[in-house]
Amino acid sequence: MSLLAASSHTGRVEQGQHYFDKLTKEIRIVPTSDHYASIIDLLSRAGHLDSAYAFIRKMPREPTASTWGALLTRCHIHGRIGLVDICRENILKLEPWNSGYYVQLANLYANEREWDQFGKIRSNMKSAGLRKAPGFTMVELNSGIHKFIAGDTSHSQSSHPSLILDPSNSIDVDEDVALHLLQPR
Repeated sequence: MSLLAASSHTGRVEQGQHYFDKLTKEIRIVPTSDHYASIIDLLSRAGHLDSAYAFIRKMPREPTASTWGALLTRCHIHGRIGLVDICRENILKLEPWNSGYYVQLANLYANEREWDQFGKIRSNMKSAGLRKAPGFTMVELNSGIHKFIAGDTSHSQSSHPSLILDPSNSIDVDEDVALHLLQPR
């Protein structure tokens, strides 16, 4: 998996395909859905969206939502709205409960100014009773990790509205800086 991910992130498509072929043909490891998603990511990151889609169609196992999600993300980046519709159908069939995909699709359609599709996705999400998962941040302080969730006021420090890094602070956030962040502004 690491070799496939590294190939994907460095844009070395041929190298990644070589590793996948070696894994499946020489070593004879049966690829998992994560292996397939990595190949889809590898191809689609490099802009080879048609190849990624063809690869999905030829897979010997049913593609997972994460496989389609890897293609969906790159369709957005490369402006391939036609493939988005195919990804959407498959993703929502496989994981209709996953609000993350609805949000990703709604944002994608909004960015493309496809307002009818945006409205349909948001309406379907609401009809299904799904809500966007709130954003959060985590701060390590005194060997403890504190999680702050958007809109949640149950944390003892949540009454301090601005946990903002001051640009004059160093990148290495030490305890003094973390305490500074927790002070009211």
